[in-house]
Amino acid sequence: MRPRFSFFRFLAHLSAVALVLTVVMRSFAADATEAGAAVVAGEASRFTETQREYIHSYILQNLPDFPREVAVVTVERFLSELQRRSPGEFDRLLSPDFPLRKYRSLLFQLIGAQLTGPAQVALREEVARKRLEAILESQAVGKVVGALDAATALAKIKAMAPVHPRRLVEGRMDDDEVELLLRKDREAGAAPAPVKPKVLTASDIVAEFGRRNQEGAAWQKLRALTIHSRLRTAAGEDLEVFLLRMRPDRFRMAIVAAGATRFVISYDGAKYWQQAPGRPAQEIPAKTVGASRYLSEFVDPLVAESGVSFERLPDGADGAAKTYRLSVRRADGSTYVAWIDQETFRQIGRETDDQQIIRYSDFRMVGGIALAFREESTDAKGGKAVLTLVRATPDAGLIQALFEPAGAGAPDYFALERMLAGATPIPAK
Repeated sequence: MRPRFSFFRFLAHLSAVALVLTVVMRSFAADATEAGAAVVAGEASRFTETQREYIHSYILQNLPDFPREVAVVTVERFLSELQRRSPGEFDRLLSPDFPLRKYRSLLFQLIGAQLTGPAQVALREEVARKRLEAILESQAVGKVVGALDAATALAKIKAMAPVHPRRLVEGRMDDDEVELLLRKDREAGAAPAPVKPKVLTASDIVAEFGRRNQEGAAWQKLRALTIHSRLRTAAGEDLEVFLLRMRPDRFRMAIVAAGATRFVISYDGAKYWQQAPGRPAQEIPAKTVGASRYLSEFVDPLVAESGVSFERLPDGADGAAKTYRLSVRRADGSTYVAWIDQETFRQIGRETDDQQIIRYSDFRMVGGIALAFREESTDAKGGKAVLTLVRATPDAGLIQALFEPAGAGAPDYFALERMLAGATPIPAK
């Protein structure tokens, strides 16, 4: 039989969206309280809570999925800019006649400037569309400007030189520049001339992956994910895998054979530890954890907002599917190659640094995120393992204590498992 730890080498290379477990018992909900006071660079806000909440509420009316932590910074910057540009109107911010719609374009521009991650591309485009809607509305005389008009304007700007849509969605284009583009389009009197198909860069592919594999800002809102899966190893052994994950980097994985847990490995945010039946929990030095450290990646590196770089490699194919091949480099210097289906932008494969090939299939939406429910791993010697998801649960109630070893004198996981195995079943009513 292959060494036990090879199971973790296999699991550690699976996509982040398919490496999370089902809870073996109910736990209390995690404390996900977010900062309530608006701060910039750690300093207290210069504005009142009522002023901040007024602008924040308006943002949420227009963008219900907008991340709270990003909104805090945006509100502060908007209020600062409003006070600088129009101190008189700033003083009547909370009055019934304050012309908030007059400043919608500025607000959406500042919002776009804060959305920098590849996973936020869809939200950035929605913000750009709303900004165009605000500008078109300010230009219109006796005309109703709707979402369709703004969407059309955005499509035309996207068909222009690539620099224009990029600067627009990133909030780096002032109103007069946007208005100039809109005026040029009207003067042309026709749709822009056909352009050559765009050659996608690595950043373009990553951005489209983020847009296609989640609903809105689902990855940003997700706090925890659990998955129960079944594993058929290359040696033909059938195992169950239970893995819990919680932001930002907590994980706990249990390997179960014939109804009994064989091994537990976990990271509590400060240290790695492992435990086997009949033995105390043992801390693992970080330098010896190996590939298992990637279990702490709460999200797939393709939707990570920082610490990862990408390089486009020559395209490939897997069967009938043509693929984009991206070299993905983590902050620690490790790399792998992601296969992105050119039609669906699903990640259908991965080449690892130890010459494993992993193929992903049977994608399903769970909590607004595309998960691969089947994964096949082929090692350098041709051995094949198959992981099949049984159940995936987004935002299950998890707490920090689940990722820590039992305290001295307290029954550990294995003792509780033995107690439950020997308990008398409760008769069904």
